[in-house]
This record gives sequence, structure tokens and C-alpha cells, in this order.
Amino acid sequence: SKSLINLRDEILLKEKEELFRKEQEGQRHWITEGLATFGAVLRETSNNLESLSYSVVSELAKYLQSQLVGIFVIDKTIADKPVIEQTGAFAYGRKKFADKKLEWGEGLVGACILEQKTVFLKNVTDSYVEITSGLGKANPRSVLIVPLIFNEEVFGALEIASLKVFMDFEIEFVEKVAESIASTISSLKINMRTSQLLRDSQ
Repeated sequence: SKSLINLRDEILLKEKEELFRKEQEGQRHWITEGLATFGAVLRETSNNLESLSYSVVSELAKYLQSQLVGIFVIDKTIADKPVIEQTGAFAYGRKKFADKKLEWGEGLVGACILEQKTVFLKNVTDSYVEITSGLGKANPRSVLIVPLIFNEEVFGALEIASLKVFMDFEIEFVEKVAESIASTISSLKINMRTSQLLRDSQ
């Protein structure tokens, strides 16, 4: 009887371990596939900030099945007074006009950029944002704000609101995508400065 019970427990444990292994494998595959998709998107739009911003937010909304996605980029046109400008927004399945401008350090996006740390909210207050769909209105269950960092320099942040709670592997994915976006923005800004210097010299 004891042998049978031990055998049953052993089988159950092995099944559990196999399920966990498959789940981990599935998550790794999902991350790899997503990074490849975004690599292609960034290559196609690497010469224009507006195109890059809208491609990123629309693809992220689809891939993460999120209702609201925004990208914010630091504008240092005035050296001693940088502002945080929303360069792309996607909500309720369509592109939105990006018109937000934040002061340096303003709000959760500003804090995320200032501290260069991911912000993850699971208990979102009713006043944060309201998501509208054909089925009615609802407040997001989670909000994820990830800084865009490359070579220890911060370029902006991604803000994502969803009716579901993000899993750890999804947060890991967004952080990896954010680094790729930051790298592309860095190259884009260098190219823009070079073009400007060339125009000035001419």
C-alpha cells in the first residue's frame, strides 16, 4: 500500500515538473518570438521617431493584449529644461493622437524616468484611467511603466495599462524590448544631430 502511494506521488510530481518545464519553455519561446518581431519593427522604422513610436505602441498592444500603450521620449531641446513628450499612443484597438507633455519628474512616468526603475501597479485606483470597449467601461487591473535605457542613459519610458495582471515573464519581455527601443532612439538622435550639424556647416 505504501509503495503504491509513493509511486502515485512520484508520478504526480513528475507530471507537475513536466508541466512546469513546458510552461517555462512556452514562455521563453514567446519572449524570443516577440523580440524577433520587435527587432524587425525597429529596423523598418529606425529613421523616423513618429513612425517608430506608433509601430512600437500598436505592436505592443497586440502582442501583450493590452488596452492602452503609450511611449514617452525625453526632449532635451532646451538643455536646462528637459520635458517628457508622448510620441506615440495606442488605445482601444486604434492609434491615438499623442499630445501629452510632462515636466521633468512629473507623475509616475516622470518618476520612472528619474529613478530609471520599472513601476508595476497591481492595485490601480479608480481615478488612474478608464478603459472603454464595446462591452462597457472598466479600470485596468495592472499598469506597467518601463524606462527606456541604453548604455546607462535613459531616453524615455513605456506605459502600458491592461485589464489583466501582467505575469513576470511578460514584464521581463517588455524590459528587453524597452532596451532595444532605447538603442534605436539613441542611434536616431545621433543621426538627427549629425544631419543638423551638417546642415549648419553647409
